[in-house]
Amino acid sequence: MPTGVAVSPAMHHGGPYPATNHPGFTSVGIPTSFLRFAARHCYDNVSDEYLPEELRAKNPTGRMWRLVDGTWTTEDI
Repeated sequence: MPTGVAVSPAMHHGGPYPATNHPGFTSVGIPTSFLRFAARHCYDNVSDEYLPEELRAKNPTGRMWRLVDGTWTTEDI
């Protein structure tokens, strides 16, 4: 992990007893930390107005590199 923190099954951010270590309420520890980074997101047929700025057809800065159909580009889509 980029922070240098050891990731292990016993690690959680639930706090002291009687807090929880339920995987739905932690951002660290295996497998939850990996699932958070591997979350699937689908934006098929979503209007531009509902997309994050970086995913819209118009490049927000005109300089941001984006991977479109396997090709890196700064152009609008």
